[in-house]
Amino acid sequence: MTLASGQSRTLTFDVSRAEPGTYQVYVNGTPAGSFTVSDSFGSNIILVGSSLCLLGALFIAILMVLRRRQSQF
Repeated sequence: MTLASGQSRTLTFDVSRAEPGTYQVYVNGTPAGSFTVSDSFGSNIILVGSSLCLLGALFIAILMVLRRRQSQF
């Protein structure tokens, strides 16, 4: 986009980045703003994964106890 001296226009564009962080935007070497990419998973993925593993282990333990009780009768 080319503008004459003193003109202004709003320019919108889409940018994607794989790494979280704050990125600076430059137009012809002049700072024009910044944008921030947040971590979509963060540490919550570890918490969710660990919880699922523990629930799975608990489920298997309950099944094993129930089977032993049934085989005793």
